[in-house]
Amino acid sequence: MNDLAKRILTARQAAKLTQGELGNRLGISGKAISQWENGRTEPTAENLRAMALATAFNSEWIATGKGVARPLTSSFDPDASDPVEPFDAEAPPAIDPDAHPRIPVRGIVEIDATAGMGEGQVLAHMYRRDGREIRTVDAIKPQAWLFPEWFLARMPPPEHLFAVLAEGDSMSPTIPSGAVVFVDTRRTRPSPEGIYAIRDRYGAIQIKRIRTFGQPIGRMLVVSDKDGQGESVSMDDYAIVGFMVGKMTLD
Repeated sequence: MNDLAKRILTARQAAKLTQGELGNRLGISGKAISQWENGRTEPTAENLRAMALATAFNSEWIATGKGVARPLTSSFDPDASDPVEPFDAEAPPAIDPDAHPRIPVRGIVEIDATAGMGEGQVLAHMYRRDGREIRTVDAIKPQAWLFPEWFLARMPPPEHLFAVLAEGDSMSPTIPSGAVVFVDTRRTRPSPEGIYAIRDRYGAIQIKRIRTFGQPIGRMLVVSDKDGQGESVSMDDYAIVGFMVGKMTLD
Protein backbone atom coordinates (compact mmCIF):
# COMPACT_ATOMS: atom_id res chain seq x y z
CA MET A 1 0.00 0.00 0.00
CA ASN A 2 1.52 3.34 -1.04
CA ASP A 3 1.14 6.66 0.78
CA LEU A 4 -1.70 7.85 -1.46
CA ALA A 5 -3.62 4.64 -0.83
CA LYS A 6 -3.11 5.07 2.93
CA ARG A 7 -4.49 8.61 2.85
CA ILE A 8 -7.51 7.49 0.83
CA LEU A 9 -8.18 4.73 3.36
CA THR A 10 -7.72 7.16 6.26
CA ALA A 11 -10.19 9.65 4.77
CA ARG A 12 -12.82 7.00 4.07
CA GLN A 13 -12.58 5.44 7.50
CA ALA A 14 -12.62 8.82 9.26
CA ALA A 15 -15.83 9.65 7.38
CA LYS A 16 -17.26 6.28 8.54
CA LEU A 17 -18.06 5.18 5.01
CA THR A 18 -17.83 1.74 3.48
CA GLN A 19 -16.15 1.37 0.11
CA GLY A 20 -19.58 0.94 -1.46
CA GLU A 21 -21.00 4.03 0.25
CA LEU A 22 -18.08 6.19 -0.83
CA GLY A 23 -18.33 4.79 -4.34
CA ASN A 24 -22.03 5.71 -4.48
CA ARG A 25 -21.24 9.29 -3.47
CA LEU A 26 -18.61 9.54 -6.17
CA GLY A 27 -20.70 7.81 -8.84
CA ILE A 28 -18.28 4.87 -9.16
CA SER A 29 -18.14 1.31 -7.88
CA GLY A 30 -16.95 0.18 -4.48
CA LYS A 31 -14.47 -2.03 -6.33
CA ALA A 32 -12.81 1.10 -7.74
CA ILE A 33 -12.40 2.44 -4.19
CA SER A 34 -10.86 -0.88 -3.17
CA GLN A 35 -8.34 -0.64 -6.00
CA TRP A 36 -7.35 2.87 -4.89
CA GLU A 37 -6.83 1.71 -1.31
CA ASN A 38 -4.74 -1.24 -2.46
CA GLY A 39 -2.61 1.01 -4.65
CA ARG A 40 -3.56 -0.80 -7.87
CA THR A 41 -5.03 2.32 -9.48
CA GLU A 42 -5.11 6.03 -8.66
CA PRO A 43 -8.05 8.46 -8.68
CA THR A 44 -8.26 11.32 -11.15
CA ALA A 45 -8.05 14.94 -9.98
CA GLU A 46 -11.86 15.18 -10.28
CA ASN A 47 -12.22 11.99 -8.20
CA LEU A 48 -9.99 13.52 -5.53
CA ARG A 49 -12.06 16.70 -5.34
CA ALA A 50 -15.26 14.67 -5.10
CA MET A 51 -13.74 12.46 -2.43
CA ALA A 52 -12.61 15.50 -0.45
CA LEU A 53 -16.18 16.80 -0.41
CA ALA A 54 -17.61 13.39 0.50
CA THR A 55 -15.20 12.87 3.41
CA ALA A 56 -14.58 16.49 4.54
CA PHE A 57 -10.85 16.12 3.84
CA ASN A 58 -8.58 18.48 1.94
CA SER A 59 -8.11 17.27 -1.64
CA GLU A 60 -4.50 18.53 -1.62
CA TRP A 61 -3.76 16.52 1.53
CA ILE A 62 -5.28 13.38 0.04
CA ALA A 63 -3.28 13.81 -3.16
CA THR A 64 0.08 14.89 -1.71
CA GLY A 65 -0.01 14.67 2.07
CA LYS A 66 0.65 18.42 2.31
CA GLY A 67 -1.39 20.95 4.25
CA VAL A 68 -4.08 20.45 6.86
CA ALA A 69 -5.95 17.15 6.48
CA ARG A 70 -9.42 18.38 7.41
CA PRO A 71 -9.93 22.13 6.81
CA LEU A 72 -13.48 21.70 5.54
CA THR A 73 -15.20 21.37 8.93
CA SER A 74 -15.84 24.40 11.08
CA SER A 75 -18.10 26.23 13.47
CA PHE A 76 -20.61 26.39 10.63
CA ASP A 77 -20.95 22.60 10.93
CA PRO A 78 -22.76 21.57 14.13
CA ASP A 79 -20.95 18.23 14.07
CA ALA A 80 -17.49 19.80 13.83
CA SER A 81 -15.03 18.44 16.39
CA ASP A 82 -13.04 21.68 16.71
CA PRO A 83 -15.42 24.61 16.26
CA VAL A 84 -13.83 28.04 15.99
CA GLU A 85 -15.95 31.14 16.41
CA PRO A 86 -14.75 33.63 13.74
CA PHE A 87 -16.74 36.66 14.87
CA ASP A 88 -15.49 37.36 18.39
CA ALA A 89 -14.47 41.03 18.22
CA GLU A 90 -13.70 41.37 21.93
CA ALA A 91 -11.35 38.41 22.18
CA PRO A 92 -10.04 37.48 18.74
CA PRO A 93 -9.03 33.83 18.44
CA ALA A 94 -5.31 33.11 18.36
CA ILE A 95 -5.31 31.53 14.91
CA ASP A 96 -3.32 32.04 11.76
CA PRO A 97 -4.54 35.47 10.55
CA ASP A 98 -3.74 34.58 6.96
CA ALA A 99 -5.62 31.28 6.97
CA HIS A 100 -8.63 30.99 4.68
CA PRO A 101 -11.92 30.96 6.63
CA ARG A 102 -12.99 27.45 7.50
CA ILE A 103 -16.03 26.28 5.61
CA PRO A 104 -18.66 23.57 6.00
CA VAL A 105 -18.76 20.42 3.98
CA ARG A 106 -20.32 21.18 0.57
CA GLY A 107 -20.11 24.91 1.32
CA ILE A 108 -18.77 28.12 -0.20
CA VAL A 109 -18.38 31.05 2.19
CA GLU A 110 -19.69 34.50 1.33
CA ILE A 111 -18.00 37.81 2.08
CA ASP A 112 -20.37 39.95 4.12
CA ALA A 113 -20.06 43.01 1.94
CA THR A 114 -21.60 44.51 -1.16
CA ALA A 115 -19.62 44.12 -4.35
CA GLY A 116 -20.10 47.60 -5.68
CA MET A 117 -20.34 47.45 -9.43
CA GLY A 118 -21.46 51.06 -9.29
CA GLU A 119 -20.30 53.11 -6.34
CA GLY A 120 -19.47 50.23 -4.04
CA GLN A 121 -19.76 50.05 -0.28
CA VAL A 122 -17.23 49.75 2.52
CA LEU A 123 -16.66 46.24 3.81
CA ALA A 124 -17.97 45.00 7.10
CA HIS A 125 -15.16 43.65 9.24
CA MET A 126 -14.22 40.89 11.62
CA TYR A 127 -11.21 40.88 13.95
CA ARG A 128 -8.26 38.51 14.12
CA ARG A 129 -5.12 38.40 16.22
CA ASP A 130 -1.85 38.91 14.33
CA GLY A 131 0.91 38.23 16.84
CA ARG A 132 0.53 40.97 19.44
CA GLU A 133 -1.62 43.10 17.18
CA ILE A 134 -5.29 42.89 16.29
CA ARG A 135 -6.25 43.58 12.72
CA THR A 136 -9.47 43.64 10.74
CA VAL A 137 -10.23 41.38 7.81
CA ASP A 138 -13.28 40.69 5.70
CA ALA A 139 -16.37 39.56 7.56
CA ILE A 140 -17.76 36.21 6.49
CA LYS A 141 -21.49 35.57 6.62
CA PRO A 142 -22.35 32.86 9.17
CA GLN A 143 -24.36 30.89 6.62
CA ALA A 144 -22.45 29.51 3.66
CA TRP A 145 -23.76 28.51 0.24
CA LEU A 146 -24.34 24.76 0.20
CA PHE A 147 -24.25 22.67 -2.96
CA PRO A 148 -24.39 18.98 -3.86
CA GLU A 149 -21.11 17.13 -4.16
CA TRP A 150 -21.39 16.63 -7.92
CA PHE A 151 -21.58 20.42 -8.41
CA LEU A 152 -18.61 21.29 -6.22
CA ALA A 153 -16.55 18.52 -7.81
CA ARG A 154 -16.68 20.60 -11.01
CA MET A 155 -15.57 23.79 -9.27
CA PRO A 156 -12.21 24.83 -7.82
CA PRO A 157 -11.65 23.45 -4.28
CA PRO A 158 -14.15 25.14 -1.90
CA GLU A 159 -11.34 26.31 0.39
CA HIS A 160 -10.22 28.61 -2.44
CA LEU A 161 -13.66 30.04 -3.28
CA PHE A 162 -15.53 33.12 -2.11
CA ALA A 163 -19.08 34.15 -2.90
CA VAL A 164 -19.64 37.89 -3.38
CA LEU A 165 -22.98 39.67 -3.76
CA ALA A 166 -22.94 42.12 -6.67
CA GLU A 167 -25.01 45.30 -6.79
CA GLY A 168 -25.16 48.00 -9.41
CA ASP A 169 -25.75 47.81 -13.14
CA SER A 170 -22.36 48.67 -14.63
CA MET A 171 -21.71 45.02 -15.53
CA SER A 172 -25.18 44.29 -16.90
CA PRO A 173 -26.33 42.29 -18.73
CA THR A 174 -23.35 40.01 -18.03
CA ILE A 175 -23.84 40.27 -14.27
CA PRO A 176 -27.15 41.79 -13.16
CA SER A 177 -27.53 43.54 -9.84
CA GLY A 178 -28.21 41.01 -7.09
CA ALA A 179 -26.24 38.21 -8.69
CA VAL A 180 -23.92 36.14 -6.52
CA VAL A 181 -20.48 35.78 -8.06
CA PHE A 182 -18.12 32.93 -7.15
CA VAL A 183 -14.42 33.76 -7.39
CA ASP A 184 -11.27 31.63 -7.21
CA THR A 185 -9.05 33.42 -4.68
CA ARG A 186 -5.88 31.72 -5.94
CA ARG A 187 -6.04 33.70 -9.17
CA THR A 188 -4.89 37.16 -8.16
CA ARG A 189 -3.10 38.26 -11.32
CA PRO A 190 -4.98 39.86 -14.24
CA SER A 191 -4.26 36.93 -16.55
CA PRO A 192 -6.10 35.63 -18.39
CA GLU A 193 -8.24 38.62 -19.21
CA GLY A 194 -11.73 38.20 -17.84
CA ILE A 195 -14.05 39.15 -14.98
CA TYR A 196 -12.53 39.61 -11.53
CA ALA A 197 -13.52 40.75 -8.06
CA ILE A 198 -11.19 43.63 -7.22
CA ARG A 199 -10.70 45.71 -4.08
CA ASP A 200 -9.93 49.41 -4.31
CA ARG A 201 -7.79 51.43 -1.90
CA TYR A 202 -10.87 52.27 0.19
CA GLY A 203 -11.66 48.60 0.84
CA ALA A 204 -14.69 48.33 -1.44
CA ILE A 205 -15.05 45.33 -3.75
CA GLN A 206 -16.11 45.72 -7.36
CA ILE A 207 -16.86 43.19 -10.07
CA LYS A 208 -15.19 44.32 -13.29
CA ARG A 209 -13.79 43.03 -16.54
CA ILE A 210 -10.02 43.39 -16.65
CA ARG A 211 -7.91 43.71 -19.77
CA THR A 212 -4.15 44.05 -19.95
CA PHE A 213 -3.55 43.91 -23.70
CA GLY A 214 -2.03 47.17 -24.92
CA GLN A 215 -1.49 48.46 -21.37
CA PRO A 216 1.91 49.52 -20.02
CA ILE A 217 3.56 47.25 -17.48
CA GLY A 218 1.95 47.74 -14.08
CA ARG A 219 -1.37 48.99 -15.44
CA MET A 220 -4.65 47.35 -16.37
CA LEU A 221 -7.88 48.40 -18.06
CA VAL A 222 -10.94 48.12 -15.81
CA VAL A 223 -14.02 47.80 -18.02
CA SER A 224 -17.77 48.08 -17.38
CA ASP A 225 -19.78 45.79 -19.66
CA LYS A 226 -22.82 48.08 -19.66
CA ASP A 227 -21.21 50.75 -21.82
CA GLY A 228 -17.92 49.10 -22.74
CA GLN A 229 -16.03 52.03 -21.24
CA GLY A 230 -12.75 51.32 -19.55
CA GLU A 231 -10.36 53.12 -17.24
CA SER A 232 -6.62 52.52 -17.23
CA VAL A 233 -5.49 52.16 -13.61
CA SER A 234 -2.33 51.28 -11.76
CA MET A 235 -2.25 47.75 -10.37
CA ASP A 236 -1.01 49.31 -7.14
CA ASP A 237 -4.42 50.94 -6.69
CA TYR A 238 -6.36 47.67 -6.76
CA ALA A 239 -5.98 44.25 -5.17
CA ILE A 240 -7.49 41.31 -7.05
CA VAL A 241 -9.69 39.23 -4.76
CA GLY A 242 -10.22 36.46 -7.30
CA PHE A 243 -11.21 35.40 -10.80
CA MET A 244 -14.90 34.75 -11.51
CA VAL A 245 -15.59 31.04 -12.06
CA GLY A 246 -19.37 31.16 -11.82
CA LYS A 247 -22.43 33.18 -10.92
CA MET A 248 -25.97 32.66 -9.68
CA THR A 249 -28.90 34.87 -10.62
CA LEU A 250 -32.63 34.88 -9.91
CA ASP A 251 -34.74 35.90 -12.90
